Amino acid sequence: QLKGNINGNLDKFNISNMITNIGSSIFQGEVGLDSTISVPNLMAKLKINRFEPEKYFPKKGNIPQFKLDGTTKEENSLWNKPILSDVDFDLSLLKSLSFNANLDIDELLYQNDLFKSVSVMLENKNDELSVTKFQSSFGEGKLIADLKYSYVDNPVLKGDVQITNQNIRDFGWSGSVYGIQSGIAEINIHADTSAKSMRNILDNFTGVLTLSIN
Repeated sequence: QLKGNINGNLDKFNISNMITNIGSSIFQGEVGLDSTISVPNLMAKLKINRFEPEKYFPKKGNIPQFKLDGTTKEENSLWNKPILSDVDFDLSLLKSLSFNANLDIDELLYQNDLFKSVSVMLENKNDELSVTKFQSSFGEGKLIADLKYSYVDNPVLKGDVQITNQNIRDFGWSGSVYGIQSGIAEINIHADTSAKSMRNILDNFTGVLTLSIN
């Protein structure tokens, strides 16, 4: 069910004071689409109670992924060798649609990780995706990020990510090899790397990663 004030036609429209639900997700705010131009443009300013991207963008075959080589949470140690996909990222959606979106999400669930009180600005235009002012509660701390992904020829990822106040015992972060069993971690990443796939990102990583454990 969709409620709101609709102006325009199928090719170019705007919906204000919108409220709709898809499953358990409730979307409120404003949405506009202009498909009269060569690359259709989507505008959105939304508040969402709960969002699970994997429900809207289903997996297709061997998609890019990142995971550790343990089969259980206890075995997924920070010090284990990661399993990296070398499948190129699917850029078809980014190349076929430009968009500008301001999102506030109460709960964002992605691959069993829960992010709360998420706010982010997304912009995709001129072969570049910007993730600006991403902030959320994550674990016992915060996740803050500003990233740019340029994908015109050879994809490149640049930007900064900060993750604060994370309990080492959570998410399988402890590692018996170095005798670290508990503590609070802070991670800072400055990235400037090629980014065709997950394997490509880490194999060619040229940024800086710092890890502090108290």
